Amino acid sequence: GCPPNDPGSKSTVWEGPTWGIPDKWGDDAFVDLANGRNDAVLTDAGESISWLKRDQGGCCAFVGEAVVSDDLIGIAIREDDDDLRAMFNKAIAAIRADGTYQRINDKYFPFSIY
Repeated sequence: GCPPNDPGSKSTVWEGPTWGIPDKWGDDAFVDLANGRNDAVLTDAGESISWLKRDQGGCCAFVGEAVVSDDLIGIAIREDDDDLRAMFNKAIAAIRADGTYQRINDKYFPFSIY
């Protein structure tokens, strides 16, 4: 079972190593990680990258393999907007072909978001 949360925490915890799962309260699982109340945080890679780049994230790093390897980032386009979809597809293909995508991706992420 799950023990009660630390009174100062809004993270979900399990017995054994303490894992935080960010929830509607935002960064609390990460704050608990930085303060030593959590041993690890399981969350979206993009959210983790953002936090790790902050001063508070200097305590921590990615470890292990991705839990889900096909967790990619998407762009939402109205279903009937074929012209806009074609423009995005053309632009993405162009920046992938000329290396721009890789340069931008490498600047912000230690993994490919494509």
